[in-house]
Amino acid sequence: MKKILLMVCFGVLLVGCGSKESASTQEGQALNSATTMEEKQDFFKLGEVYLAKGDAVKAIQAFEVAAAQDPTNPQAFFALGQVFMRIQSYDNAVKSFRKVTSLDPQNGQAYLLIAGCYDLQNKEDQAIENIKKSMEIFKAQNQTESLQKATAALQKIESATAK
Repeated sequence: MKKILLMVCFGVLLVGCGSKESASTQEGQALNSATTMEEKQDFFKLGEVYLAKGDAVKAIQAFEVAAAQDPTNPQAFFALGQVFMRIQSYDNAVKSFRKVTSLDPQNGQAYLLIAGCYDLQNKEDQAIENIKKSMEIFKAQNQTESLQKATAALQKIESATAK
């Protein structure tokens, strides 16, 4: 997986190369850069770059490497969940956000996004359960704006299920 991602990095850096000499210089720089990224475990930033370019597949690959390199850091799993939501892979998104909540049980945003995934899958009971959990966290942390958003989402789901 790392080799594939390094080759992807290499390929992206070579796009638009001019002469053979220029390509050779850029090849060396790409390999040095990739080694540095691997040493620094900088695949998270690479994932963000791919995401900004709209390349969800490469973003997922980069975030997966970042998560594998530091499986105790919820940030990479959170980013993975967001990308999976973006491509409508809701089961994978839920798995990623569940990993976030196992590492950071007070991450109300992760519970709220889990709820969103379940709502998009018409699993209202699970959505409501997770929204309520996020609301508890937001209230305990005095996150008023997030609490208001979660409350509005809960009301929307409850009114939709009442029909």
